[in-house]
Amino acid sequence: MKHKILITEDDAVTALYIKQTAQSLGYEVVEIATRAEEAIRLSKKEQPDLVLMDISLPGNIDGIKAADEIIEQNGIPVIYVTGNSDNETMQRAISSNTYG
Repeated sequence: MKHKILITEDDAVTALYIKQTAQSLGYEVVEIATRAEEAIRLSKKEQPDLVLMDISLPGNIDGIKAADEIIEQNGIPVIYVTGNSDNETMQRAISSNTYG
């Protein structure tokens, strides 16, 4: 049985790279979400085993808020995959309930 992953990434090239890498390692990528709200909705619908989450996303909420909601509502582990490294964002990410 393949483990299912939901990728949340707004950059198409990065999303494709993550998808190809995950698939080459034997994971099933169920969807690619480009907005935090979409990730929340898809996590409920698809029930992936893991969500890979970008932090900086377009829309009303960012990846940190989406991760908190996904974990709270569905108990699905979330790991951040981001190039965002400013101090404030890093402190918010560290204090969230994600798995990495």
